[in-house]
Amino acid sequence: MITIQDGYVTVGEKSAYLTPTQEKIFLVLLNAKNRFVRTADIYNTAFPDMNTDPGIGQVAFHMYHIRRRIKPLGIKIETKIKRGYRIVPM
Repeated sequence: MITIQDGYVTVGEKSAYLTPTQEKIFLVLLNAKNRFVRTADIYNTAFPDMNTDPGIGQVAFHMYHIRRRIKPLGIKIETKIKRGYRIVPM
């Protein structure tokens, strides 16, 4: 079971820290319950005050760093072109 509190993602006895922006993005994926989340939806959640088109580069940047931090926990994030991102069921 994956839990997140105060920026720490925990699986069993292992945990990894996420920045506030990374935590917002991760929570979107976690709450999607294995469904794909569009990049635009992730962007709008992580950067609600931005009045520009979704920054695919910004989302990809954060996904890269989230993946690196959660890899030791055994959590994987899948990417599907034109569908978005999702946490791979464990």
